[in-house]
Amino acid sequence: MTADAKRRRRRRFALVAAAVGLVGAALVGEVTVRLLDVAGSPRRTFAPGIYRPDGELGWTLLPGYEGVHVEYRATVRTTTNALGFRGPAWDAARQGARRRILCLGDSCTFGRGVLDEETWPARLEARLRAAGEDAAVFCAGVPGYDTAQEEKLLARLEAVVRPTDVVVGWLPNDVLERREVTGAVQIVDGQMVQDLDDYLAWRDRRFRSTL
Repeated sequence: MTADAKRRRRRRFALVAAAVGLVGAALVGEVTVRLLDVAGSPRRTFAPGIYRPDGELGWTLLPGYEGVHVEYRATVRTTTNALGFRGPAWDAARQGARRRILCLGDSCTFGRGVLDEETWPARLEARLRAAGEDAAVFCAGVPGYDTAQEEKLLARLEAVVRPTDVVVGWLPNDVLERREVTGAVQIVDGQMVQDLDDYLAWRDRRFRSTL
């Protein structure tokens, strides 16, 4: 066997070994998650619950919320302002900024798993102001929203923000399966729930674990 053939064989072996390792890691992660008893939890968990029902939009966020977002065993401090959105108050000073950017989207825009000041709308405003712009960026992201819900929310907020720019955080799942998901969601205990029986069983397990 030539030296080149040996090198190719070693590279193939390394690729196969890496693939096997990734699959093994994924399996270990899945087993770990199940052992930690996070299977069957709500789609997104906040403590306390952050959601409230809305006849037109399906759900919105509680105003003046203070709590944590729970992602498996990690928790992240989360708050909302008086209108039920992340970020600072939408006061007269911000509404009077020369450039007013309204950001719509789902959990990526909301900032799932990051602090209030780490959401991308918050970071965008910080960068614009650092560049000398009189700008206010309004984060109107709501976990689970699709484009249809965002369009309805825009109609509600246009008169409040009078945006000079609108940015929509769009993902493929806004059109793939989202309609069925949105229609199946219930708000229970301030949580967004798809399967009520699974949620109630999960809540019962969590309650017993705190006794």
